[in-house]
Amino acid sequence: PKDPDSSQYSRLVSWVIKDMFLPAKIEYYDRRGRLEKTFIANEIKEVDGIATVMDSEMHNIQRNHRTSMKTDTIQYNTGIPDRIFTRRYLENPD
Repeated sequence: PKDPDSSQYSRLVSWVIKDMFLPAKIEYYDRRGRLEKTFIANEIKEVDGIATVMDSEMHNIQRNHRTSMKTDTIQYNTGIPDRIFTRRYLENPD
């Protein structure tokens, strides 16, 4: 990172699928430069023309802990009105 104090990691190494612009694997290194975590995209599927990670895993090497993330269904472009993304709406949604 440009400002090492702003991140818990000293560096990331990413393997990106070029035609999808998605990371297939990411390695996270702690501040001492030791491998701390790995992210792996196990299943990538095209949904409504958008490359989507449907199954992935984060493995904390140092703590020997794994977290699996699975997406069963997903919808894109569901018609959320633009007004919801205004500052006024976010400050007062009623």
